[in-house]
Amino acid sequence: FWNPWLLFLLIPALLFTLIPYFRLNKKYRRTRNRILSMVLHLLVMTLAITVLAGISFTYTVINPENEIILLVDVSDTESESAAVRDEFVRTVLTESKYDGYHVGVVTFGFTQNYVVPLTDNLDSAYEDYLGAELPDTSATDIAAAIRYASTLFNYPDSAKIVLITDGKETDESATTAIGSVIAQGIRIDTAYIGSEYENDVLRVTGINLPTTHISEGDRVSIEVTIRQKEPVEATVSLYDNDSIDNETGVIKTDATTGERPYTFSHVFSGEGLHRLEIRISDINDPLDENNSYSTYLYLEVYNHVLLVDNFEGDGDELEAILGEDAIEYEVDRKNLMQGDELPDTVDGLRAYDQVILNNVANEDLPEGFDRILYEYVSVYGGGLFTVGGNDPGTNEAHSFRRSDMRNTVYESLLPVQVIDYTPPVAVIVIIDVSGSMSSDGGGGRTLLQWAKNGAVACLEALTERDYIGVMTLDTVQEVKLRLTKVTEQTRIREAIMGIEGTGGTTYAPALSRAQEMLTGVDVERRHIILVTDGQPGDKEEDFLPIVRDCGRNGITISTVAIGTGGADVLNKIVTENGGKGKFYEFTSQENLVRVMHNDLLAPEIKEQEIRDFTPVVSEQSSVLFKDVELKTVDGSSQKAFQADLGGFFGVRLRSNADAYVEGEFGVPIYAQWKVDKGTVGCFMSELKTEGWGDRFVQDAGARTFLRNVVKNLMPTENIRKSEITVRLREENYINQLNVNAGGLEDGETVSAYIECPDNTQISLNELPKENTSALDCYVTIALNAANGYTRCNFVVKASGVYRLHFEKRAADGTVKDEVDVYKSFSYSQEYVELPAETETDELEPSAFLEDLARRGKGQAVKDLQNPEEIFQSFTPELIHTFDPRWLFMALAMVLFLLDIIVRKFKFKWPHELIREYRKKKEEQSEQ
Repeated sequence: FWNPWLLFLLIPALLFTLIPYFRLNKKYRRTRNRILSMVLHLLVMTLAITVLAGISFTYTVINPENEIILLVDVSDTESESAAVRDEFVRTVLTESKYDGYHVGVVTFGFTQNYVVPLTDNLDSAYEDYLGAELPDTSATDIAAAIRYASTLFNYPDSAKIVLITDGKETDESATTAIGSVIAQGIRIDTAYIGSEYENDVLRVTGINLPTTHISEGDRVSIEVTIRQKEPVEATVSLYDNDSIDNETGVIKTDATTGERPYTFSHVFSGEGLHRLEIRISDINDPLDENNSYSTYLYLEVYNHVLLVDNFEGDGDELEAILGEDAIEYEVDRKNLMQGDELPDTVDGLRAYDQVILNNVANEDLPEGFDRILYEYVSVYGGGLFTVGGNDPGTNEAHSFRRSDMRNTVYESLLPVQVIDYTPPVAVIVIIDVSGSMSSDGGGGRTLLQWAKNGAVACLEALTERDYIGVMTLDTVQEVKLRLTKVTEQTRIREAIMGIEGTGGTTYAPALSRAQEMLTGVDVERRHIILVTDGQPGDKEEDFLPIVRDCGRNGITISTVAIGTGGADVLNKIVTENGGKGKFYEFTSQENLVRVMHNDLLAPEIKEQEIRDFTPVVSEQSSVLFKDVELKTVDGSSQKAFQADLGGFFGVRLRSNADAYVEGEFGVPIYAQWKVDKGTVGCFMSELKTEGWGDRFVQDAGARTFLRNVVKNLMPTENIRKSEITVRLREENYINQLNVNAGGLEDGETVSAYIECPDNTQISLNELPKENTSALDCYVTIALNAANGYTRCNFVVKASGVYRLHFEKRAADGTVKDEVDVYKSFSYSQEYVELPAETETDELEPSAFLEDLARRGKGQAVKDLQNPEEIFQSFTPELIHTFDPRWLFMALAMVLFLLDIIVRKFKFKWPHELIREYRKKKEEQSEQ
């Protein structure tokens, strides 16, 4: 009632009706008309008052439109958590019985099965779920499962999907698929059932192939990464086109756990496709799906070279060197001085496999060629080799000239920076703190104070890229300051000035520790300064081997005799070290600070260094030095070329580039790096007979090295312009192809097929006619006229190497262009542990499911034993309201008129009429 107080009007209404009635004589009030009139009057009054009070009726019924689909992940990663998952399913089904919910169950992995159709009769639902046939469990496609479940509801506005999973998806993205589902009004809750493989003993996680060009016969290193959970030994084999090298293709894992690399030394024989497979054997692994790994390498001869020089004759010797190779190079020679034109488009440049710029400066390049060259290398994978050179007229630097190269597109391609710099230095100052160092050194300071001032002067001579450390000379060495970046000035000064103490003068411990510290830092120059005033307390046979070992490892030593003792020994230390350091002797300390300062002033690398030097090899195992005869550098384990160079251009190696040949202080002579898809190499000297390279280019080993360089810089795949461009996006089982055939004219088509490891061919232009559940490879979106021959999706579930062949055909069926694309597949990401082991921006599984529930306008279930969140958003009962006021007013009017009729007219009840009728019939029958 809207105004329930008005119901009190029933009291006067009752009185006004009954008092007049009972005041009548019994004779008259007990007639049927009076009684009926009184009752009708009471009913009219009651109906009128309830209408006036605002009567309405409210009642509830069970909501028959509440629908829940339990979307249950039964993929292989959930096998360890099946009991927890199934118990949760049973809990939800049990709690759904009492409020009339319609519940269905869908199991999914890579595919889906509708195992319990939507029903409110849930008595046997759990048993039906347990006994149902499983889908493909070797992968997890949450997105496809959500889309499928959303099509099963009768009432989407009151429907919910409960996703029960470990949050691992191997194919597609659930976050992108969820938008179309919630647009229908369907909500999504998530229940995280954490799991991982407990029985995975060994797994191959990847193969690292060389990133540069490989030629037939090259011996290269192939790194295989294996994750090991148990300390067992197993056999790891490398197969090349199903063949194995029994000497180098088989290795044994050690009994250590964790992830570690194993390296195969392998020679590729024969051109064309090499299907590579790693197989783990001789081990009992309950999960063997990830014990093999497939990839491929395609060996192709690339021999079309664009050789660009600037001055006449600069490229003669290099062209002759290439002519000696077994590869028949097609060299297209261009001379900029003579006005030869270079390609003005990147497609024109793609006709060449490699571009060689011999003594070409940035200013020599035609306008815009630098940007074309950058795209040629980075986007398409073309090779670039740059060689230095001087101006024949002035004999000054022409290429690698700092004023010409600084901050240019050309320089950004190179693995070196053409800038002013000094080589970074790491220095350790060793100071004698014996008792004699506290004696007067002149100028009001002790010898120790002078030595500390000299150490501070060393600090001031260093740059921000350098390191300094401080030790004391004693019977037992003491590190006062570990190697520290010079930028930490305050800390370094405090450590130096805080040096105090007394002790002996023993060289060996301090020199040995200094060598260890310097060996561990990555700089181009390592140096020790030893400051002492007396004879050593240990013997020469104790410390001179350490001194010589330092020299062999590139660590130089300077010694400072601050007093009158020990000069002979300190001079001998410098000599035994290799003579690259200096010996200083002082009887007066006035110049000590200046001398120690100047000892560390590294010479700035000049733009052009003209002097003979022997180029040293830094990575002898590289294919660049295949068949190159090298010599051992005197007094060290380093290897060097047989011939010298007469000079070099001073550049600095970029941080992520590699220097394969070096000069003094580690200055790069030949450096190389990857620029996205392509490789760039720089030789920082001349390669001609008249100049710095006259002896070098005549040496057989150097000529072999240069041929190896050119081969190594070649592309790793064909970069020729094609009318067909294919981009392949791989997820796990699902693969997406984007095809650009350059704009098809009327009647032109693109024909394509995929060749499987067993050599069967499957057309990419049509969908399969058979059930795909049993197929290892099938098409889900065909490459056909419906999508303009631009798009194709296919599924691959079997390991191996696949060839995708595309042909652009004219209207008459002739082939206008064709291209091959290769892909490899090893094993499903289902067999990779959770959480993901690689660095990624993706959320952890539990956080991912919480985010998915938020996006799906649902909730993440917190308590698997009490999943109240699932039912909170539902309305289990529907509330109905009925307003009877118009009906009551109509009834009141009818009863009011009936009351008038009863009062004014006499009438008989139906039974009375029937009785009279019967009596009349009897009388008639008697007559």
